[in-house]
Amino acid sequence: MPTYFCSECEEEFFDRSRMAELSPCPNCGEDDTVSLAGEKPSVPELPARTEAPGAEPRAAAAALLAEQGITDPPIDVVAVAAALDLPISYEALGNVDGELREGRIRVNKHHHEVRQRFTIAHEIGHMRLHTAHAARGSLVEREANTFAGALLVPPLMLREAAARTSGFDQLRHLFQVSRATLSIALDQARLTAKVSGF
Repeated sequence: MPTYFCSECEEEFFDRSRMAELSPCPNCGEDDTVSLAGEKPSVPELPARTEAPGAEPRAAAAALLAEQGITDPPIDVVAVAAALDLPISYEALGNVDGELREGRIRVNKHHHEVRQRFTIAHEIGHMRLHTAHAARGSLVEREANTFAGALLVPPLMLREAAARTSGFDQLRHLFQVSRATLSIALDQARLTAKVSGF
């Protein structure tokens, strides 16, 4: 006599009068969850996404800075990539900023240096957060962008720098980032009111 298995509540049923392969589970009432016990559906594994150095992008960026002993801006993302055994190549990539492929960061050689720095930090973010590229605007890409911003403009360094100079352009030059990246960092650190020229 065949045994039936419900993948929803994980009940097994031996009585054919109680269970049929196409009927709902008598225990939980779910449809499309019943199969012969020998055919238990396998649960697909989620993509590897470890917690170290931290699943949250800003925590991951802070952990990486601490690992590398970096305490002052500007953050040398090329040196960080080298320390992580991520070689960088500058190539003609059309309208693509960059990508992490086969352990190498490819960066658009036609982009401004500030944008290239952000791209490198973004790709390091994918590596440290154990994520692959996804559609523009997706959670995965937003997390990599958040990581990049926190790596290039660490909140503690930004507070210390803003205490010494209140000029937006001076801060942007110090951290070697775009206006947008610095604006987001200032907003997140609640420092916009203390910076002139913002």
